[in-house]
Amino acid sequence: MARPKAILFDLDNTLYDFTATWTQATYPLVQELIEAHHKEEIPIPELWGIFERINRVIFSHVDHGHLPGRLGRQLRWELLGAVLNIPIDPHEMNSRHLDAMMFCIPFEEASLVIPTLAQSYPLGIVTNGPEDLLNRRLKAIGLDSYFPDQCRISAERAGFFKPHPEIFQKALTALGVDPQDALYIGDSWEYDVLGAYNADIPCLWFNPYHRPCPAPQMVLQEIHNLSDLLHSQWIPLP
Repeated sequence: MARPKAILFDLDNTLYDFTATWTQATYPLVQELIEAHHKEEIPIPELWGIFERINRVIFSHVDHGHLPGRLGRQLRWELLGAVLNIPIDPHEMNSRHLDAMMFCIPFEEASLVIPTLAQSYPLGIVTNGPEDLLNRRLKAIGLDSYFPDQCRISAERAGFFKPHPEIFQKALTALGVDPQDALYIGDSWEYDVLGAYNADIPCLWFNPYHRPCPAPQMVLQEIHNLSDLLHSQWIPLP
């Protein structure tokens, strides 16, 4: 592969730690519900597991385009209320949760790596997250100035979800490059690696938790820290 003309990134769990941010934002709200409605007989770890399962089921439908994200975010709280048999205002809980999710926990290397790469390459984002949260979260982690608005491609904007190749094509069009001239970096094997592969975009797999690689031939390189990008043979720097 020749020197890329543009670099594309996933957002959640690639440029910031979505999993840690989710736990930090969500756990206190779930605990508050238990205490406010005197449901202490339900162990918090048990209820936490129930809520995470509710969330996974709902967002599997969201990520495959079967349910609007805004509806899914409220529905998870409504279903939790049904499980606990307590009244919950899903709109209020969703609003409070989204505000808490803005205290994003960044991967420390991102604040160095992204500005460095932006000096040499046009950058873009491809995410299954909604448009409004994409912009708010980029700003929250201090990286919004490195990704032009037209190069921030959400599933909402594209009309397709990863791993569909069309969402990647929207990003390529915005950056004005062909698939073989771009490089994509993301953490999800299903959505990022397979999506980039199906769109014919060379891919680096961001794998900070050292999960087994299902098919090494599908990625140029496996990286465990974003700082590895500054030393990758695939991203020449001045």
